Amino acid sequence: MLTIYRFIVGMLFYLGLPILLPVVLISGRHRRGLKERLGFYDPSLADRLLQADRRCWIHAASIGEVRAAAVLIEQLSEQLPGWEFLVTTMTIHGRDFARQHLGSGAACHLAPLDVPYSVNRAVAVFRPDLYVCLETELWPVLIDTLRRRQILALLINGRMSARSVASYRRFRFLFAPLLNSFGCIGVISESDRQRFVEVGADPARVSVTGNIKDDTRLPDNFESTAPRWTEMLNLPDETDVLVAGSTHHPEEELLLPLVDEFTSGGGVAIIAPRHLDRLADIESSISDRGLRYDRLSELKNGGRRTHPLVLVD
Repeated sequence: MLTIYRFIVGMLFYLGLPILLPVVLISGRHRRGLKERLGFYDPSLADRLLQADRRCWIHAASIGEVRAAAVLIEQLSEQLPGWEFLVTTMTIHGRDFARQHLGSGAACHLAPLDVPYSVNRAVAVFRPDLYVCLETELWPVLIDTLRRRQILALLINGRMSARSVASYRRFRFLFAPLLNSFGCIGVISESDRQRFVEVGADPARVSVTGNIKDDTRLPDNFESTAPRWTEMLNLPDETDVLVAGSTHHPEEELLLPLVDEFTSGGGVAIIAPRHLDRLADIESSISDRGLRYDRLSELKNGGRRTHPLVLVD
């Protein structure tokens, strides 16, 4: 089934590329990072990876998974001396955060599009000895390519909601062989384990290992975190603060009446959208509501908060 899937996806990619590529280049949307998504990485990356004895490719979809990747890399670096670590993300913001958060501990790039051409180029450059997928990021072409090349693939921090089981079960003919291409699967809870098995994973391959994000270590200077943010956000003593984190559409619009009421009473509200490419729409909604706001980036660069609403940008 995976072979048929590869053929169909590859055919659609080649047929659509002459149309989609000019649209992307002209419109500018998705242009940033396009080369990496097509599997064209900086030549210096291959040189860096080849200098290592062995290579571990960790895929972290976005910022939350990057934090988990940091925990994993810290532990694996002690247990696997001589290995080089590569982290890929699905989003530009995730990649930029990874480069800032992981520093020189790992090479950080965008993941290739899940089509045969891009995946083959990426695997040829990365030459991984081990692939680690953080959470349930199932890319059929990539996982099948690793299986064909006998590269060990692991899935950790796996989770599957009760709501998504029906969709996975409907396409069990595809997901069962995909899940069983992993050498082993570490899931967060027993409920997740049961759901993975229900959609076709071999029970012997699935273990409950908990949430790696719970292993994040506090920074050495964690006691200074609250005072630093209090100062940055210009919060008087005893100020009530409302934080709306990882918001999705249309949650911001639903929250704004509450934010308006809350800030009118002297509180400070902070909205942190999950996807930063929606900032323009969120800013428009805030302005339509008649609210004034400061951007967090301006405050972090030395600006002073003058409005009761802060938008994490």
